[in-house]
Amino acid sequence: MIVCAIIPDVVSYVERAAKNRLILLASEQDTVTSASIAAVRLGVTRGMRLRQARSLCPDAVVVPFRETAYRELAESIEGELHILTTYIEPIAPFWYKRMQANPVLSLSAASWYLDIGKLTPNDALAMVKTLGGNLRRQFSLHANFGLAAGKFPATVAAFRGSTGESIVVRRGEERAFLARSSLALLPLSRDAIEHLQLLGMTTIGQVADLPRAAVAVLDGKRGQLAHRIAQGDDPRKVIPRPIARTERIERSFDGAVENGLYLDVALSEIGEELARRLATSNETLRTVELILSLDRGNPVTGQRRLHEPTGHKALIGRALMRLRAQLEIPAGVTGVTVIARDLAPLTWQQLDLFGQPVLTQHKLEDLLTALADCADPHGLYAIETWEREHLVLEQRFRLNEVSIA
Repeated sequence: MIVCAIIPDVVSYVERAAKNRLILLASEQDTVTSASIAAVRLGVTRGMRLRQARSLCPDAVVVPFRETAYRELAESIEGELHILTTYIEPIAPFWYKRMQANPVLSLSAASWYLDIGKLTPNDALAMVKTLGGNLRRQFSLHANFGLAAGKFPATVAAFRGSTGESIVVRRGEERAFLARSSLALLPLSRDAIEHLQLLGMTTIGQVADLPRAAVAVLDGKRGQLAHRIAQGDDPRKVIPRPIARTERIERSFDGAVENGLYLDVALSEIGEELARRLATSNETLRTVELILSLDRGNPVTGQRRLHEPTGHKALIGRALMRLRAQLEIPAGVTGVTVIARDLAPLTWQQLDLFGQPVLTQHKLEDLLTALADCADPHGLYAIETWEREHLVLEQRFRLNEVSIA
């Protein structure tokens, strides 16, 4: 059995500080990336110009789109869904750049498919009821659940349900359940849908009554699949996405901190803690993400991708401090969150001693720090030209000990 879990309005949850039911998420191009469900119901669509969206809902609050906040929420929810099953397929959310318009789902929604195996409808309902309760307790979010043998009837069932409701479509009843739904919900091209509507068709049941070849002529293989789905047979399987493991460390301060040196000390300590965790799991990180909670306004976020994967405490701490220095922090910092991404098993590499790599100053410093950690810190020397014309080769150069801070 397949479960479609839909959280109708993640926008209002993430942007709850706005304290407004009408919220528009704006891109840098002054277009709408997403909106709260109340704004969507007034006609706001993805890609709409802000001026046009404001004309539809003049009382709306415009908030800059922060992809990181939504991605983190989705990852946290997926962690909760994994209690039910490991076969989880996210439906492309609105923050996914290549998202194609899904007529079944709201612009403000986040959704997943779950394959829960061969459970009876009653057992499946009991499981999703428990899951819904966990989501309410953990995130104060209400989810709709649709349960069916295929993805499409499960999605329509979740879409039809009211907030927090679960609807089961029993095997063999899919065609009757879908018959009165709008044919615009089918995975057909816009031209094919318009052509069918011109022929006077409005429901999925009418499409199901057509010969499959007639729908295939309109939309090729997509038309064949849509006709099969309209008859209640959705052959598509849940394709689980590998969950990328992350490490997350949070620190809160007693009051707002405005001293950059104090923040750097905290980040250095977080770097040490991350290094200990990575050493325990024999892993390295490649990307660090920094989130600074402020006493006024929205959090400030930044991300840095390292030149090479590392688990070294000094390199991680230095990367976090450089990232902090690049951010514009308009108010006092009340808390710090660091997320380590792109974790990978530790691998050994042979250093290239004779090549001529192009190294930036930062990369040279990081390399020296890593070498000092592997060898004796007092055994690193830099070669300096001394007496270039001396007859004895050894006298033409001298070695200066390198000090590692």
